[in-house]
Amino acid sequence: MMLFRDQQNNQDVQTQIKSRSRKRKETVSLHSMKRNAVTKEAMDTIKIQKNDDTMWTPTSVQKKLEQLIQTSELATPLWVKGELSNFCPRNRSGHMYFDIRDDNSNKLSCTLFGVNYVVAPDIQDRLENGVLVAVKGSIKCISKYRGSQYQCNVRTLKIVCEDTGSYEQQLLEWTTQLQQEGLFDATHKRTLPAYAQQVAVITSQDGAAWQDVRQTIANANVPLQFTLYPCMVQGEKCVSSILIQLETICELGLDDKPDIVLITRGGGSREDLWAFNQPALARGVHAMRSIGQLPHVVCAIGHQVDTPLLDNVCDASFITPTYAAQQLVRPFLDLHTQCSHKHQLLTNRLLDMLHQKHICHTRIHEEIKEYNIYACIQFSHQSMLHRVQQSINTICKKYESVYQHIHQRHHRELLLSRLKQSHQVYPQKIQQHIQHIHQHHYTTHQNITQAMPWCMLVKYPNTCLLQDEKGNQLHINTLKQRKKGHAIIVSGGGTVCIEYRIL
Repeated sequence: MMLFRDQQNNQDVQTQIKSRSRKRKETVSLHSMKRNAVTKEAMDTIKIQKNDDTMWTPTSVQKKLEQLIQTSELATPLWVKGELSNFCPRNRSGHMYFDIRDDNSNKLSCTLFGVNYVVAPDIQDRLENGVLVAVKGSIKCISKYRGSQYQCNVRTLKIVCEDTGSYEQQLLEWTTQLQQEGLFDATHKRTLPAYAQQVAVITSQDGAAWQDVRQTIANANVPLQFTLYPCMVQGEKCVSSILIQLETICELGLDDKPDIVLITRGGGSREDLWAFNQPALARGVHAMRSIGQLPHVVCAIGHQVDTPLLDNVCDASFITPTYAAQQLVRPFLDLHTQCSHKHQLLTNRLLDMLHQKHICHTRIHEEIKEYNIYACIQFSHQSMLHRVQQSINTICKKYESVYQHIHQRHHRELLLSRLKQSHQVYPQKIQQHIQHIHQHHYTTHQNITQAMPWCMLVKYPNTCLLQDEKGNQLHINTLKQRKKGHAIIVSGGGTVCIEYRIL
């Protein structure tokens, strides 16, 4: 539904709006019929299993939902028309994610893979939030990231109407109207106090914005007190709850009234942040500020890309709740830095002054010492002691040198006496050792000689016979002549006494 239509005087514009509204109603009716058909099948399935006590798991529910979608007309690709919302341009992977919504604020999440193969480049450049498009794809039920949800896997996309959608047109109308009323004039904005002591935070008690603000203040460690005034940050009751908290702050006494009011919430979709575009909220803030009851108002809604109309009405606006808290504590941090710098400068100057005084005192002390007789005598005494100590050290060094010389000479004489004694004793021992070796060689020679074959012949002259390997008798001169061969000495009975090889 469009607001402030009675302010448009152009009859053609009204005709076009009615035509688009009629088309959207037809689309809504078609979607309602499809949803009713699917709902009926689902209800039939539930009735059949109503008396079944089987326990379901999230996985089994997910599979059942997929089965219901696959067995319904949603399994085949279908056309869906709506207004682009939360549009994200093509990423590096070549994919695109967006929502399409209707007049009932119902949204359908869409994914488009391989954008370059599906949408022409000129069409991609014209896609933005608020453009009316028609997509064709299949409905899938997934449970991979944030629980079970359904989405449309788009394979075809075309622009139905390039005019801005109802959201964008509504926002443009509100912006124009508020500008004409003078709510955005810079003359209404007030300079924030440099060092605020108390800040009233209007946001959700369970939201991330309040946690971010508290964490930022705790890390800064500054004397800044934050008080929470809980409210709704989205939905139909959002504007009224914020205005109620603003009225509560206006009714506070002078001692209890905060220095700054911070209206904040975390990021979200355009529909979630739509309440902060409402003219009622902007007019309420402006009216309370105009009568002088409302302290300085600061807002920090969503992320950096979000710029609701409330930003243009407040005295100051910041991109995120965390950044707003940082800006509020920054004056204290800057003051602390300045104080630390000045403290360091004063410390350096005092140290420099003390150093100069010490140098001056030392110089005066030296000048006084020249006229001090006791100091002169003491200096002379110290000098004499130093010279006597040097003389004693010199004498000691000479004594040590003489002692080393005498010790080395005595050591040399001791070595010479030992050498002379060794010259007298060693020849006798060598002679005895040589005789012992001769005796050992002689004994060894006798043993070897007695073991030779001819010694056996001498020992058994009548009973031994010398033969070769073939049994032929050998002359005894064979051994004497030491010819090469193989000799065997046998007894008269034929027993081998000695087998001997001559090489």
